[in-house]
Amino acid sequence: MEPIYKQYVALATKWNKDVLFRARIQLTLAYIVVSAFIVGIASHLLFNALLVSLADSIADQVPSIRDQARLFEQAEGVLEFKIILADIFIIVIICVCAYVLTEIALRPIREARNRERRFLADAAHELRTPLSVMRSGNEVVLRGEKNLSPRAIRQFTENIEEIDTLTRIANGLLALTSKKQMAIDGESVIQVGELLESVIQRLRPLGTEKGVSLSLTIDANIEKCSVRGDHATLSRAFENLIENGIKYTKSGGSVTVTLKQQRDFAVIEIKDTGIGISPKDLPHVTEPFFRSDVARTANEGSGLGLSIVSETVDALNGTLSIESELGVGTTVTVSLPIEKG
Repeated sequence: MEPIYKQYVALATKWNKDVLFRARIQLTLAYIVVSAFIVGIASHLLFNALLVSLADSIADQVPSIRDQARLFEQAEGVLEFKIILADIFIIVIICVCAYVLTEIALRPIREARNRERRFLADAAHELRTPLSVMRSGNEVVLRGEKNLSPRAIRQFTENIEEIDTLTRIANGLLALTSKKQMAIDGESVIQVGELLESVIQRLRPLGTEKGVSLSLTIDANIEKCSVRGDHATLSRAFENLIENGIKYTKSGGSVTVTLKQQRDFAVIEIKDTGIGISPKDLPHVTEPFFRSDVARTANEGSGLGLSIVSETVDALNGTLSIESELGVGTTVTVSLPIEKG
């Protein structure tokens, strides 16, 4: 049986990333609060009405005032207990009914969202073949034609660059919507330090080209830190984060990657001295296709990178947090549960 803490982690992750699940819980709680308020008022009115009727009945049947008070007190206690039990039973029934009914109410929305995701995945998949053909055609012309004018060469080169941009968007959509690509391989154990070293080695030429220094610091006290997941997917996520740091950092700046262990989590911090993200844009940076004003001005990226990173971290039951200040830099922190044993 799955350990209890993993069940809580899975529930917390579902709450964090499933908007419709959150909506279901919130709607259920709203129904319960409203229903409990109505049941409470109704019970209070009923209790008072029954007490009046009970007092009259006892007064008619028992001549002694002392006996009347004793019997009334006993009957009041029994009546209060039974009404409370009835209220609890009614509220439990309301809880179950509200939870079931909210799922029925939200089912069309969930199905519509799934259809949208399937459409995006199919469209992205279908786009890749014609884009590949278009790119090959432009490359053949560039390589084969000897008498092209400078203007034609520039046009064909720009065509290839735009096709590459569309291909990256299609691949990003496919990664974001396809369960196969986003699935995490439960049998693969990844050494986080080695993975980060490999990613930094691949991106070092880009940093050198832009004049941005890259460094990796691994906490001296950290044990051999492993997480469970798919190596290629996780590598792509960190590559995206570090590449973003390089792209948005001016020459002479730096991107620092730090790996440390906090309890049962591997914590990876990626800090750059770049242009930063404005406070109004920061809550939206992990939304698909969202691009900050600065990114639009620089014409950088498709707006899918951080969405894919967020999905990857969620799939690993981890957390992603981003802190940033304009003109100072951005710090991205990823926490992933460590594989034990």
